[in-house]
Amino acid sequence: MPFFTDTNIPIAYTVIHDKWHENATAFIKNHEEDTIFWSSLVKEEYNEKLEDIIDNVTSFLETSEDILNINQNDFINYYEFEKYLLERTKECSLDKIKKQKILEHFWMKYGFSEGISEIISSKFSVFINHFEQIYYAR
Repeated sequence: MPFFTDTNIPIAYTVIHDKWHENATAFIKNHEEDTIFWSSLVKEEYNEKLEDIIDNVTSFLETSEDILNINQNDFINYYEFEKYLLERTKECSLDKIKKQKILEHFWMKYGFSEGISEIISSKFSVFINHFEQIYYAR
């Protein structure tokens, strides 16, 4: 059965830190046999929204990197790390849920149980250098 989609499904599928990512991924995987259509208007809107999201994510990541580079304190667990960065990145326009998911993705990717400030900072720099590729890979 063919499906016609609006911008929300491809955005949620592409942005792995979107709160609807799991649902959009499940929809696409469950309909791999079907054809999924979108209009040229939806494609334009998708490209514009994705660029805005990437700009907001990049701003958040760069701000977080700067904060971590000057941080001298270690983190006893993920929650202390998250709390520390969320408190200091309130001015970033990215919503809190996306920030949390990005930070969680980072923490889990490197398998930290606690965070030594120098290691966190260097790994975070590597993480942000490859982060945008996640979006374009989808």
